[in-house]
Amino acid sequence: MGGLRVDRRVGILTAVGIVSTVVVSFQLPWLRGHNAQAAVLDPPPIVPTPASISPAGRALAHGAALVEGTVTAITFSYDEARGPRTNVGFEVEQVYDGHVPSDQLTLAIFGGFLPDGRFVATSETPAFAEGQRCLMLLTSKSAFWSPIVPGYGFAIETVDGEDILIGDDGHPLMAIGVLGPRFGSDALFQGPQFDGRSFQRSVRLDAVPTHRAMRVAEAVAAIRAVAKADGLTLSGELGSATPPWSPWNALPVAGAQQ
Repeated sequence: MGGLRVDRRVGILTAVGIVSTVVVSFQLPWLRGHNAQAAVLDPPPIVPTPASISPAGRALAHGAALVEGTVTAITFSYDEARGPRTNVGFEVEQVYDGHVPSDQLTLAIFGGFLPDGRFVATSETPAFAEGQRCLMLLTSKSAFWSPIVPGYGFAIETVDGEDILIGDDGHPLMAIGVLGPRFGSDALFQGPQFDGRSFQRSVRLDAVPTHRAMRVAEAVAAIRAVAKADGLTLSGELGSATPPWSPWNALPVAGAQQ
């Protein structure tokens, strides 16, 4: 606990490093014979800011709901507001934190067919296949590219009789800490591949796991621990895939170098 400094000439009470309510009594020169009391109140709660939380916390700050479920369908659509979309039907089987409006969600991920038949995709958006089981953290911020917090969408795959978590690139999830998810060096699966019509299930590769990968319960506990350490709560409304600009491909880009 910090100390107290009292300037008896002017009657100023200064609190240094006080973290709990303290009541002190002291005499002012012009109040001899009378006791004056001053209360040092609890400081206001510290609100996490981007500068005061961990790198993982900066991602989790946008988390609306941590859910587990199964992909039930993959469809494609296009409109002038949101552009090409891969619509992932997702049945929510477990909500670990936050809330979702329904146990049947449609996750509209950027990418899909343009009106002229070309297929558009980005390297940063996750791919899913029908029947795939997943653990994912849904975002509360703009979901134009993806409704999933980047780096926090994991496939649940069975290896040697155990259900483990796999990242977008097929590498096993080894840990989640203040720097975010950490994956194994060797890919165990080839992620969902687009065959010209839809996405096909992941294919098991020949690599042998050298370390124990995370299970669902362990990942949930790790995410909660990071969020708690940074004073965060996973909650909020799910983000919208409709961008604030229109049409969808009018997003400003840097001009070409001359």
